[in-house]
Order: sequence, then structure tokens, then C-alpha cells
Amino acid sequence: MKERGPVDITSLNSFKFLKGNSLNKNAAILDGCENGEDAAVKAYESGLRSPAHMEAETRRQLLEQQSEIKDAHMFIKKFRDLNLDLTT
Repeated sequence: MKERGPVDITSLNSFKFLKGNSLNKNAAILDGCENGEDAAVKAYESGLRSPAHMEAETRRQLLEQQSEIKDAHMFIKKFRDLNLDLTT
């Protein structure tokens, strides 16, 4: 059996929540997606702040990808907020 690495407790708790609460599945899924996007944005920010030498083209590509991730993050956040408004 292939090992997958450590289990993310947040993901495990989200799975347990989804399994037991069908009314808020969309909100929980979108919240999990937003958490993933937050982590990606922070990773890009950290990498771009790094003092290590980086070729100009590499930096340009990372900035472009970071912008796309931020756009996706805002998109997910809007859907999550809309879903929360619909369930409250």
C-alpha cells in the first residue's frame, strides 16, 4: 500500500462534519477549499519574499500564478459567503 503522508487533522474533521451534517455540506466544502487557497497564497508570498536568487522569468511566472490563485480564492470566498447567506 502506498503511504500518503501525515493526515491533516483539519481535513479529517471536515470529513467527519460532512458525513454527519448534510445541511451544511456546501459551506464545509467551500470552507475547506478556501483554507487550501489561503495556504497556497501564503506559500507564494513566502517564496517570493525569499532572499534566494530567482531568474526574472521565474519570478514573473510565480507572480502570474499567485495572481490567478488570489482570483480563485476570491471566487471561492464569494460562493462560500453566498452559501452561508442561503443557509442562515
